[in-house]
Amino acid sequence: MYSVEGDTVLEPFAGLGTTGLACMIANRNSIGYDIDAEIARAALSNMDRGVNVLNSVIDSRLKRHLAFLEGLSDEERLRCYRNTHYGFDVKTRQETAIQIDRLCQIGKTESGFICRYENSNSLQDEDYNT
Repeated sequence: MYSVEGDTVLEPFAGLGTTGLACMIANRNSIGYDIDAEIARAALSNMDRGVNVLNSVIDSRLKRHLAFLEGLSDEERLRCYRNTHYGFDVKTRQETAIQIDRLCQIGKTESGFICRYENSNSLQDEDYNT
């Protein structure tokens, strides 16, 4: 599945709520439902995570990318592009403008969550430069 920030993702099988969680982390809107109301409630319960928990997923993703870069050969690094926000190498030109906004607030509603995002990082800028 491909989506960009702000898209709405439809999840017709709410299951454990993992698609909804992924959308919360990636600044996507999501609509999840399930024919079984109990499963839908369980999905909402599973999605009820704190800001710090979800931001730790973002931090982990960025750290895994840095580890991936360390494993590239010098020749492979020469074919990389540069991300303008983080200052580290990326594999495709499409990734040069990616900035993963961290969550700053999660509000709970009767039927879901409303997330607010900030444009900052938990890691210092020098941690991203490679």
